[in-house]
Amino acid sequence: MYEDRYGFREKPFSLTPNPKFFFSNGAFQHAYEGLLAGVRDRKGILLLTGEAGCGKTMLLRKLRENLDPSDRIVAFHFTNLAPPDFLSFVCENLGVETKATDIDGQLKDVAEFLAGLRRAGRSAALLIDEAENLREEVLQMLPALAGGDGNGDAALQIVLVGRPQLETALARAEMTELRHRITAQYRLERLTEDEIAAFIKHRLSVVGYTRESPFTSYAVVLIARLSGGIPRLVNVICDRAFQIAADSDSRRVSTSMIQQVSQELGLGREDDPTTEAILAAERSLPPRIERAEPAPEPTSEPEPAATPKAEPSALPTPPLAERAAAANLPSPGPVPSPSASPERPEAPEPSKPRDAGEPRLDVDRGRRKAPELGATRRRPAAVDTAAPPHRMRWAAVAAVLLLSVVSVAYLLRPAPLEPALAAGEASWGELRIAGSHVGRAAMALVGVDVGRPAGSSGGTDVMDLVTASGPADNTEVDRLKTELESAAMANVRLQSDLATLTEDRDKLAKRLESIAEAQDEADQQTAKIDTALATAATDRAELENTIDQLRGERDLLSGRARGLEQQQEELRSQLQIARQANETNRREIEDRLVELAMLKIERDQLRRKLEAAENAAGQNLGAATTGASPAGVTSRLSRSAADKAVTANRLAALMLLARRQVDERKLILPAGDNAVETYKEVLSLAPTHTGALAGIRDIKAHYRRRAEQARSSGQLSIAGSYYKTILQIDPADAEVREAMLLLNQPGAANQQ
Repeated sequence: MYEDRYGFREKPFSLTPNPKFFFSNGAFQHAYEGLLAGVRDRKGILLLTGEAGCGKTMLLRKLRENLDPSDRIVAFHFTNLAPPDFLSFVCENLGVETKATDIDGQLKDVAEFLAGLRRAGRSAALLIDEAENLREEVLQMLPALAGGDGNGDAALQIVLVGRPQLETALARAEMTELRHRITAQYRLERLTEDEIAAFIKHRLSVVGYTRESPFTSYAVVLIARLSGGIPRLVNVICDRAFQIAADSDSRRVSTSMIQQVSQELGLGREDDPTTEAILAAERSLPPRIERAEPAPEPTSEPEPAATPKAEPSALPTPPLAERAAAANLPSPGPVPSPSASPERPEAPEPSKPRDAGEPRLDVDRGRRKAPELGATRRRPAAVDTAAPPHRMRWAAVAAVLLLSVVSVAYLLRPAPLEPALAAGEASWGELRIAGSHVGRAAMALVGVDVGRPAGSSGGTDVMDLVTASGPADNTEVDRLKTELESAAMANVRLQSDLATLTEDRDKLAKRLESIAEAQDEADQQTAKIDTALATAATDRAELENTIDQLRGERDLLSGRARGLEQQQEELRSQLQIARQANETNRREIEDRLVELAMLKIERDQLRRKLEAAENAAGQNLGAATTGASPAGVTSRLSRSAADKAVTANRLAALMLLARRQVDERKLILPAGDNAVETYKEVLSLAPTHTGALAGIRDIKAHYRRRAEQARSSGQLSIAGSYYKTILQIDPADAEVREAMLLLNQPGAANQQ
């Protein structure tokens, strides 16, 4: 667990979609706002697509969080369901109570439920994730389920979220109706390199990390290349990289750690030249000092680690000496190494003889020395240590003045000497050496002045002493003269720099004047802006007053609208009550008619019995008169006529009941009260009854049309259910049985 190591409240790169980590770049924010507005404005069917791992589920959860909690929201991701199961799931989660067993009845119940929600001022939405797995029959059902035409009157708002395969499925000809009902479509693209850097920073800030990003800039570039802009892969790479960094006790995530993650996960190629270039670029950077573990303060100026120590004889001639040689000036001498002693160097080793007028080059020190002044040299006979003090004072004053000029000229430079160093100019170390040369030369002058021979005249100069001194003293004086000349040349350069500084100062003064003029113009513009702001504030106040008036009018109209809606609801309730009463009265009238028909049947039966009795009595009376007895034959004829009359009346009553059941759509259900059973009862009494036979043919034709429509649209399971219903009505229908066999054959869907 690396959260404690870096101070995170939780894992910043978890793979579980959490809306609080929602990254709102341009594409994500546009899709989110469009979907939210589409659902609230009842636009019907909306579409969101994107590659796997691009953040579709995250956006869908963010959308669900911000919808009205009083609305019915159904989140659906079990997409591989048959149409009946899908519709049952929707009804169950929306809270629709339905007793219908067929799809048409369930769709009708859902539409009535959604209409009731809308009258109550509420809405319903169906959020379908992984919609590319929906069956074709379910996709074709969605327009009927949504209702309306997508212009703000849709009963159910449906958001389809899926991969690009969903777009391919919707492009087929069978999906024309669904495509026309999609009112808005959005697509999530991959993140760019800059967006990935912002994405990582955003997720770190959500978990409370506000310091500098632990990822190096090259690491972010490598993450962008390996992930291909997929946010889910970015989370996987960053999470594993943090684990590796924590195991190695590092507060920074480098490109080498990202490369290790890519090797573990199999991302990218091992010999990718771009990856190798990124790694090499980060290795070329100087090592970074961790802020949590600052380096100790150095006690002394360290020696450069990359430059080995060298003897003075091995040091190259500095740039100042090269310029002096090019200008035919004496060389200032080499820059001593930091380890070199500031003491006077040893005398050079003797070299091969040269001509008297040829300059002599000391290889060990890299300086040109003065020509030899003669073969005969003498040392001073005596040194007067009590020389006149005024000569010492004047020499010291001259040395101090020269040092002051050099120091002041350097301090007045407008910028350090780094640009000059880049062009091969003198460094600060050379200036320090030049200053030390001036000091040594001044002290040497003082020393020479003090060391005049006792009793010598005041006109003797340094060259007289050089001539009077021995070879060793002459070499030292030559060296000091060379150093004085080098210091003089450095002084000339510094005077030139001082002139440049003066010129820069004049330029800065002009620049300051320009800035002052620009400031005056800015003040004038500020005054104009203040005036415009005051005018805008006045206009804003007027607009606010107008808005308040419009709000008052809106509230008044809203009150009137609510009153009208209440009246409308009352009228609807009254109309519904009237319809129910009308339906009740109609049924009562029909029941009375059936009862009247039965009473007529009973009356006719009684009438026929009475007539039969009267006929029998008359015949008996005639038989008594004539002596004949045909009473038995007459009674049998009377009973047969009466039975036929009863059967005819019963058939008329049953046909009346069957027509009423057909009007109420009670074709085969419920059991015991449907038109098919009534017609069959009529046929049991009169097998050749034309009305009953025609009624059964009409019902079979109705279900046959439904089956053919479902079969032509590819809904084979629905077509099969209709064929089974026809076989329940007439099991001997050979044509329907043949259609069922063709429907159950493999490849029937492809043939359609």
